[in-house]
Formats: sequence, C-alpha cells, structure tokens
Amino acid sequence: MYGGTCINVACIPTKALVEQALLSAKLGGSYEKRNARYASAIEKKGVLTGKLRDKNYHKLADNPKITVIDGKASFVDAHHVSANDVIYEGKTIIIDTGARPFVPPLPGVNLPNFSSS
Repeated sequence: MYGGTCINVACIPTKALVEQALLSAKLGGSYEKRNARYASAIEKKGVLTGKLRDKNYHKLADNPKITVIDGKASFVDAHHVSANDVIYEGKTIIIDTGARPFVPPLPGVNLPNFSSS
C-alpha cells in the first residue's frame, strides 16, 4: 500500500470517516439510513485512500531513477537486497515497512489488542 501509514490506515482514513460520522449524526434517521450512510462512508474512504495510494505509487514508479519492487526482501549487504529471488544493487536502498500502533503510557488507557512496546 503505497503512501505510508497516514494515507492507508491512520490520519487520512480516520479523518474521512470522522467527517462522514459527523454528517450522519446531524442527519439522523432510521437504522437503515444510518447503515447505508456507513457503507457509503467506507466506500468514500476507500476511493480517497486508493487515489492517494495510486498517486504515491506513480511518484515513485514513474521516476526513471527509481525501481519499485513489491515482495518480501532482505539485505545481502549495505548495497544489495534480495527480493523475489533476484539480487538488486543500489547506492541507496529504501525499504518501506509500515508502522506499529503505539499506545501511550497514560493512566486509564487499556487496549488489550495493542502493545506499547
């Protein structure tokens, strides 16, 4: 998922869903109408993040000095990476690994599915 954590699972999707939730709260209505608005909000979030992901992918892939490689990779040494049974060489190698959630050590915060380590 090109674009990093903010575009894919954090800032952007959260803000898009919060905006739609606030609108839905103002509109009210039956369970069916709220449920339909929820489905619409999820779809809109997907469209938004998809467009941003595509834009970020092309920022990289369309640059002739950059090779985008999808797959599992490991460093061979400081300037070589093995990915998909191919060895790649580069002066600079960037591996985009994503992020982990961080739960701040605040009194009362207790989320059993997340670890702050």
